[in-house]
Amino acid sequence: MLGWLYPEIWIIGAGLELAYLFLLTTNKRFCNLVDGTALAQARSASQKQIGEIIGNLSPRDQGRYEALAERRQDILHNQTNNPPDIAAINPVFQLRDRLQKHKMFTP
Repeated sequence: MLGWLYPEIWIIGAGLELAYLFLLTTNKRFCNLVDGTALAQARSASQKQIGEIIGNLSPRDQGRYEALAERRQDILHNQTNNPPDIAAINPVFQLRDRLQKHKMFTP
């Protein structure tokens, strides 16, 4: 009723609404929520599609896929829990370690 008597209230309300929406678009938590929801929906759709594809495989191929998926999980688990030793991988570090061992190199 107030809006009919005082049309300025509509303008003030619209301005407040625009300010609120602007604050939401610049709020990091709100942006993360929106991005996370979209990501979850995309992941759900892709998981459903993968399930349909696996369902069309023969039982033997499904078993092979499951074994491969388990191997992938093991590899990812090992990478996160046991980071590689750079000195053991890089030959330059190996050479440095051998030289230090024989006291031919000091950092």
